[in-house]
Amino acid sequence: MLFEKEADLNANADIILQGLCKYLPNEESKDKPHEDVKHSTYVPTYIGIEITSSVSQIINVVEKACKEINKSASIDPKEGIKDLEKFIKNQHGKGWRYVKSYHVTALFIGSNHELTKSEIFTKFKENEKQEVQLGAIVIVPHKCVFAVCFTNILIGNKVPHITIMLNHCPPKNSNLYGEALFIGIEELKKKYEEGFFTKDGEEYLSKHQIKVDGKNCEAYVYKPENTVTLYGITKYFG
Repeated sequence: MLFEKEADLNANADIILQGLCKYLPNEESKDKPHEDVKHSTYVPTYIGIEITSSVSQIINVVEKACKEINKSASIDPKEGIKDLEKFIKNQHGKGWRYVKSYHVTALFIGSNHELTKSEIFTKFKENEKQEVQLGAIVIVPHKCVFAVCFTNILIGNKVPHITIMLNHCPPKNSNLYGEALFIGIEELKKKYEEGFFTKDGEEYLSKHQIKVDGKNCEAYVYKPENTVTLYGITKYFG
């Protein structure tokens, strides 16, 4: 009986040992380079630069934009600006909210995994420190607020930007408003292409009528006298 028990224990030990061997490296695997599982199987929703600078640095420029709009004799501000100012002061403006993440999208991938073969994706590197130059603030009353910005990495959007606040408006509309302004309006397009929004020394404010998604709306473009340098880090999102 004793020998039978010992045999059973030995058999069980063999089974346990075989199970453990599955997790030990074999001779073939020793010479193989370690493969990063995340990067071989994981596809992010989008890639870009996460802003690590203080949020107040951005909000201060938005507040300055609101003040300049209110001061301008050539621009007749509507309730949308006053409502936005109220939100910034006490977060009680109608419908306004801050976005959860301040970032510059380099490439939105979503379900289109073919985009991982693009130059923007293949040349993108995570965890690299970046400077982001804030060149202008765009306010679309009752819709959204975003910053037009400039970076040193490849960007898929025609007008790189940071979405700051939304008001019952999808984040993607920042793209549409940016294109309608800086590509669709000749005055702004020329200034954008000539690098006006990257230069210090001149403040600028203008108001425009644009049409997005079949709806007419007004938009204010404010460039501070001096551009604001923000800091961030490249990241996979989602």
